[in-house]
Amino acid sequence: DYEGLLSVSLKNLENIDIDNIIISLDLGDVKNVLGLTLNPMTIDQELYGRAFRYYDLLAIDRSPDVSPPSDDMIYPYKLDEIDYEEFLRRTPCWSYPYISNDFAPYTIFALLRLEGSYLSLAAVPGIETISYLWRGFSLKILCGKVFKDLGENIVLLYGYSEDPYEAVEKMFDIGFEKRVFYSRSSKKKPDFMRYLGWCSWNALQTEDLSHENIIKILRRIYERGLKIGFVIIDDGWQKEIVRNNMRILKDLSPDERKFPNDFEAVIKDLKSLGVRHVGLWHTINIHWGGVDEDFLRRFGGGFIKTLKGSYVPDPDYSEAYDLYKRLFKIFRDKGFDLLKIDNQWIVAEIYRDYCVSKASRNIQYAIQNASEILSIDILNCMSMTPENYTNYFNSNVMRNSIDYIPFWRLGAKLHLLYNVYNSLFFSKIVYPDYDMFISYDPYVIPHLITRLVSGGPIYITDRDPEKTNIELLRRIVLSDGEIIRVDEPGLPTRDILFKDPYNNNVLLKIVAPIKWAWAVAIVNINRRGDMIREFFSIDL
Repeated sequence: DYEGLLSVSLKNLENIDIDNIIISLDLGDVKNVLGLTLNPMTIDQELYGRAFRYYDLLAIDRSPDVSPPSDDMIYPYKLDEIDYEEFLRRTPCWSYPYISNDFAPYTIFALLRLEGSYLSLAAVPGIETISYLWRGFSLKILCGKVFKDLGENIVLLYGYSEDPYEAVEKMFDIGFEKRVFYSRSSKKKPDFMRYLGWCSWNALQTEDLSHENIIKILRRIYERGLKIGFVIIDDGWQKEIVRNNMRILKDLSPDERKFPNDFEAVIKDLKSLGVRHVGLWHTINIHWGGVDEDFLRRFGGGFIKTLKGSYVPDPDYSEAYDLYKRLFKIFRDKGFDLLKIDNQWIVAEIYRDYCVSKASRNIQYAIQNASEILSIDILNCMSMTPENYTNYFNSNVMRNSIDYIPFWRLGAKLHLLYNVYNSLFFSKIVYPDYDMFISYDPYVIPHLITRLVSGGPIYITDRDPEKTNIELLRRIVLSDGEIIRVDEPGLPTRDILFKDPYNNNVLLKIVAPIKWAWAVAIVNINRRGDMIREFFSIDL
């Protein structure tokens, strides 16, 4: 078939552990595989951990407590199999591209080069199952519960064509038809994306986040002649307690030491400067460690108690919908029209005593419906997992890679690699968000030009407004405050679909349509820093 699906069902079995089912796939003569895996071991996690600790502190003018990380890393670091328990312990919320001759474990999307044709595959969650493409050209099916009978579950979508981009489109078309995915182009484009934004995270992090500091930075940026159209107040605003190394929310009102006049005052000040949209950060489970009893007494029900003693949203749809509708209304009434909902992968962990695919579907449907009714845009984050992104029937923006790390040369190379290849698939269902960046980062040019072609939001996270690269940023902001935008999200060019710009002497290229022309961003991300000369022509 040119496009289609694979479904499974099990009948009349006494008890079977669905985790043990592996289906062998006959895919023909496979020449190359471009895959996206959720395996966190694909990167050197120790090196990345050091980079976060070092550069995130530098960005907020603190002295790092670790030595600088290396500017070199083997990538992919490891594509080995790890068991599901280990997989969950390592926070599997980001997808990583690889080029190989087989599937890596925990692969969610793949494009295969065959003899004269291409096959695109997506492992998708069913009603009761989660599935992944697996080594040996197989499909691994998990659920986490033991069933006597298992009804029909769609576990795999595929599209076939002599053109690689058409193969991907055919695969998604069958997904849209069966409502396994929801098409980006059929959903509303969020208004905030029309403007240049600013986010508090790398500028202030949790320690320095406050009404005063936000306004001080934004006012000076405006005084210097740059218009900011949206602002995201990220993590750090909360009244919280720390218990068993978990940050647990006590109240929806912000910390009075940081926001003495609540959120309404900072939103009023931002709007007076000219900011059009203001967003707030929280996690899918309300806070990293959930909420406590004091929160429940003030807010009301809709939660279940975890084994660690905190509370998280009830996976029953009606309970979850009522919870998120009340939550979003509180934020809407304060003046927020954008929510960055983080930590979404955690549904696979906190609802393990339920059927994960069903629980996550209920939670996401509750969020999607509540946000649609209250006209709040959602920026999805830590959510590159099938049990989340397959349910985005309203929200239309998603973080497209692991976090941006300021000032890190290696991090810039890999960040662009992840985003460009992830966009080949994820841009069909959401606008890909390449994350915030600092405009005085030494590598700001590649960060900016790839984001211009990404089709997603563009936003800075500058701490020092005197260093903000006004001249550079004004090149992309029009007189009415809107930014230059491409018509559709950019995709990796045909010539690099099965080549590795990090390890080989080939340039990273991403191309997108803009009116009657094409916009192309070309970046050298070679691991060794080699000079590369290349002839290139657009062929889509």
